[in-house]
Amino acid sequence: MIVSGKLRKDFGLSSADYYFQIQLLVRHPEIDPDEITDALGLTPDRSWKAGDQRSTPAGSALAGKYQLSNWSHSWEVVGERCFFKCAENIVRDLQCRQSFFVQLADDRGETMLNIQLYGKGSIGDVASPNFQTLLQSMGIRLGIEVFPEWHKADAIILSNVE
Repeated sequence: MIVSGKLRKDFGLSSADYYFQIQLLVRHPEIDPDEITDALGLTPDRSWKAGDQRSTPAGSALAGKYQLSNWSHSWEVVGERCFFKCAENIVRDLQCRQSFFVQLADDRGETMLNIQLYGKGSIGDVASPNFQTLLQSMGIRLGIEVFPEWHKADAIILSNVE
């Protein structure tokens, strides 16, 4: 049967049920994370320098030293389904720092934009060719992580609805 218009299956989800994070992750053999913070004007969620003592996110010491410098910053998005559009907006805001990302890649560094999807409901999107070209021109890799039925999504969604 052909039906004109849009077909939508109601899964009982409201717009507040959609939650994802977009993480900018930078890894480099030796850069000081403070240089990344200064260059991007963003505060890291977590960072360390190559050679520092390894630790848990809570700060407890682990055996060994970090082999690479690491820096990450995340944006939380609630109530939006179009994760590639949100990611594209973030990268467009960072485009004025393109030379930093390109230099980082030339100097053995790696920048990734990771979209982290949490399993509250079905969600999908399509990246535009312009977004893909922009990522390539800036030397940024795109990653997607899926966390099915992860309960943090419930806690964050509830805290943002109240």
